[in-house]
Amino acid sequence: MSDHSRPFLANPWNVLVILAAVFFLLVFVGLPCGMNQSYRRVRQIKCLSDLKQIGLVHQQWAMNHDDLLPMNVSTNRGGTRELVEAGELFRHFLVLSNELLSPKVLKCATDTNGFTAQFSDLKNNGQLSYFLAFPPMATNDSALLAGDRNIRAAKPQPGRIQSLGTNGSTWDAKTMHRGVGNFLFRDGSVRNVLQNEVDAVLSRTGEPTNRIILP
Repeated sequence: MSDHSRPFLANPWNVLVILAAVFFLLVFVGLPCGMNQSYRRVRQIKCLSDLKQIGLVHQQWAMNHDDLLPMNVSTNRGGTRELVEAGELFRHFLVLSNELLSPKVLKCATDTNGFTAQFSDLKNNGQLSYFLAFPPMATNDSALLAGDRNIRAAKPQPGRIQSLGTNGSTWDAKTMHRGVGNFLFRDGSVRNVLQNEVDAVLSRTGEPTNRIILP
């Protein structure tokens, strides 16, 4: 039988070429996709961990202030109540600096905004990845406390202060987790929330409108 009449795969060199091509696709196409997914998952877990720590710090601070959060307490007593309407979110985190220890937890790994490694350099909202909700009272453990800054209200308002309703609030698909995000609640629990779950989750906070301060 001539070489021209032999089956293609009968030639060992052809088999090697095919195997090499498959290997190339796995290494340079399939593997990076899998690694990217794993990397995104790791960053998602880190973000949830940061929010969990922020929640614990708020609870720790509240234990020393009659179970009230900084926004519930006057600046005369070390809180930030009089600063709420100014929209300077970073000031509400500065009062927690003793408990937080490092501002690194205020920065999500998916966020491309600026970052500071020292609380003394925390001077604007652009250095933060998370919003804070106007503080619920201690009796409402299911109320929203914080979350990723890529949340978008159905009817955005001028300035940093926004109201998240239960009909049309969404995650920005172009920033941070890209169409997905995380919420922190008053009881310290955290949750990864998909785009189609946002309204339902907000409706279970016990608040008709969730007012938040965005970075």
